Amino acid sequence: MVFSCRECGENEEVKKDNGCEVNAEKMVWETNFCFVCHGTDSGCQHCEGSDHIPVYRCPRALAGEVWWLLPFFTDWRLSNRIAWPDGKSRLYQYVKLAEAFDLLDGFVYEEMSHEPKGTGNT
Repeated sequence: MVFSCRECGENEEVKKDNGCEVNAEKMVWETNFCFVCHGTDSGCQHCEGSDHIPVYRCPRALAGEVWWLLPFFTDWRLSNRIAWPDGKSRLYQYVKLAEAFDLLDGFVYEEMSHEPKGTGNT
C-alpha cells in the first residue's frame, strides 16, 4: 500500500482511517520485522512473536515525527548505504537505527516504484 497525502486530501474520514493525525482504529500497515525481538519472543508486547509490528499511523505522519533523522538518512542513501551518522560501518550502528534506515529505505523504494516515469523530454 502506498500512502500519498494527495489521496487523503481534505477528506477527514480517509485521514482518520489512514492514521494521518492520530492513531487509526484498526491497523494501517505493519513492519516487515520486529525491532525489539525479531520474532523470537511469543511474549513480545510489540509483535507477539510474529516478527511483524502492526502500525496504526500513516508512515508519512510517523516520518514527520523523526524529521531530524532524515538528513542522515539522505546522506546514507546517497552514499550507496555506507555513510552512517557516526562515520563507522553498519556493524557499529545501533540495531534500531540500522533497521529504521532499512524501513525508511523500503518506503522510498515503494514510493519511487509507483511514480510515473518521465518521457525523457525536458
